[in-house]
Amino acid sequence: MQSPISFTQLTLAATNIEQMAAFYNSVLFTNFRKIKYGEHTFYEGFLVNIPLLLCPNAIAGVVAEQSRLQFHVCVPDLARALEKTVQHGGTIVAAPTEGGIKAAIVADPDGNSLELIQE
Repeated sequence: MQSPISFTQLTLAATNIEQMAAFYNSVLFTNFRKIKYGEHTFYEGFLVNIPLLLCPNAIAGVVAEQSRLQFHVCVPDLARALEKTVQHGGTIVAAPTEGGIKAAIVADPDGNSLELIQE
């Protein structure tokens, strides 16, 4: 049964906002566009058809020693996504699995973890 609740937007607080926008554009095809609001810069785009907003952490005020949620995202080419992860300031936390489903854990430039899966 499908839930009657849906997302209207996800907001991700970012410390390194420019690098985060480049990372998500390159690795997860978010197509971020820059938005200036007063002295602050935001980025808005889409993550798997859900509106995604990068918000400066100076505004959001998130204090966390490590990420408290993890995106699990299917990508068309895991090797290419891992290459782009490193090129844009991310790190590979757990190398791709062998056998069945190809998957790897990466961290974005702010240290948030993501599982990238190639089906």
